[in-house]
Amino acid sequence: KRIKTKPGVALNLETLKADLTRVYEIGDFEKVDFKLDKEEKRQGLSIDTKEKSWGPDYVRFGLNISDDFRGDAYYNFITEYTKTELNSLGAEWKNEFQMGRTRRFFSEFYQPLDYSDLFFIAPKFKYERSVSDVFSGNSRIAEYRVNTLEGGFDTGINIGTYAQMRLGILR
Repeated sequence: KRIKTKPGVALNLETLKADLTRVYEIGDFEKVDFKLDKEEKRQGLSIDTKEKSWGPDYVRFGLNISDDFRGDAYYNFITEYTKTELNSLGAEWKNEFQMGRTRRFFSEFYQPLDYSDLFFIAPKFKYERSVSDVFSGNSRIAEYRVNTLEGGFDTGINIGTYAQMRLGILR
């Protein structure tokens, strides 16, 4: 659905360039290229893709350190694991774990509803235990532990490559 170049129509290089860009924007390919095939009485176009050599599952790590240089120092260690290509429509399952001052677990299952990846659904779950400071002037007068448990379900539309519009319910 991302390829606008059609068989039997004269080849337009600008349309082909846009086609290759749209295929590359899927994010699953390291390389997207084309070649022109010439047989005896026919000509053809092949679009070749090379899957990423570093996937389809991804792990990322992060460290957040905060220090006010007056005795309060905090850290958070973050791990994110994303499993991609779970089905033919390109479903993904993302899990985030965070330890430190804030403890957090977040999980979302992203399911496209069509091959063009325009519409999607995304059920999600989050547990978080954080610390919230209460100040009076420059003095901390209280420290609260806040526990959050959330479940939700979003439906949405992808707008271009880097934006989404979502509508959902969160409890």
